[in-house]
Amino acid sequence: MIDATGLAALADAAVREAVTPYESRLQGRLFEANFDARSAQLRGPTGDIVRVEYDDELADDIYRVLRVTANLAGEVSYDPTTMKATSIRVRQIERPVQLGMDDFWSSPSIAQLIQDQGFRPIADPRALVAEGLTASDWEELREAIEA
Repeated sequence: MIDATGLAALADAAVREAVTPYESRLQGRLFEANFDARSAQLRGPTGDIVRVEYDDELADDIYRVLRVTANLAGEVSYDPTTMKATSIRVRQIERPVQLGMDDFWSSPSIAQLIQDQGFRPIADPRALVAEGLTASDWEELREAIEA
């Protein structure tokens, strides 16, 4: 049984965990860049506004992606109550890749998707943790990865 003190300690730990910044990616449109303060605003797909901070070496990249959709990678902080992103300390900026119509309708293999995204394939699917999968399920996964 948890007493009031233990419950308060658990709540404090949960809030600390929730506000700890994580390496992550956000996508949206950059606006209101202040190049003196090295800050900007990012409007996400749902309309939420996220505060953006960056170092001087990213200022030119910030300028290039103003008012267009951009992918920002960096240290993201979240609101502990809503778990929505509140700020990002940017380490990398990318413009999304626009697929042509031929690319859109293609059906690449899992191995090709892994390669295109720059990921390394999983060497041993048994390293994945998934409850309830049968041996044949694992075999299908292995075959799909190797295809």
